[in-house]
Amino acid sequence: MLCPHCGFNNTDETAELCINCRKKLKGRPSARDGEAPLGTSGRGFSPKEAISSGWEKMKENIGIFIPLVLLSLIATVIDRFVIKETRAVTLSIDWLSWLVDIIVYIAAIGVSLRTYSNEKASISDMFSALDRFWDYLLGHILYGLIVLGGLILLIIPGIIWSVKFIFTPFLIIDKKMNAPDALRESARITEGYKWQLFILGLLLILINIAGALCLGIGLFATIPTTWLAMTFVYRKLTAE
Repeated sequence: MLCPHCGFNNTDETAELCINCRKKLKGRPSARDGEAPLGTSGRGFSPKEAISSGWEKMKENIGIFIPLVLLSLIATVIDRFVIKETRAVTLSIDWLSWLVDIIVYIAAIGVSLRTYSNEKASISDMFSALDRFWDYLLGHILYGLIVLGGLILLIIPGIIWSVKFIFTPFLIIDKKMNAPDALRESARITEGYKWQLFILGLLLILINIAGALCLGIGLFATIPTTWLAMTFVYRKLTAE
């Protein structure tokens, strides 16, 4: 059913609320007392639905994402192709690139969350989440160590844990959680959805490869689509 507010095509015919803008769909019966709101129970999603929503949101907000993608690509190019004559230069460039990636991702999550709050994102939203930098940094390090430990344990646990804790940064920024609490909450909300998240991750990787093959220009569309698709799923899994 098409949402009368944002035009999103809701595939769940029993949904009371639009999964995109969270406003009420006309003609849908209300949930009975004591029941979860219709359309939120189960919190299910499909990878196709997530990518479609991310693509549509990207087209509506492409201007706000271009500077973030450009900054990330510049940092990557400098890290990969600048001649590093000494170890000190190498370490400096590596650390700078890593720092830029963290700042870009924090900004991207902040903008994406605002977009899925049915509000118009602005340049100021790029900086609104930077006060979560230190909690995000700790969460980023813990997440990396957990996944690395899992990869050492015959690879499969690392893949499972990478999916299990994937929403740690979203929870740190959106819910103002500290890193340990965000890890635990991510484990909770992804329970029962790891396979869908794994498939979504593979599809998003392929989409970004396709974007890179288009002379790199396609990344200006595919990277924001990735951020927004993951935000869409996060909003679904945390829907009350």
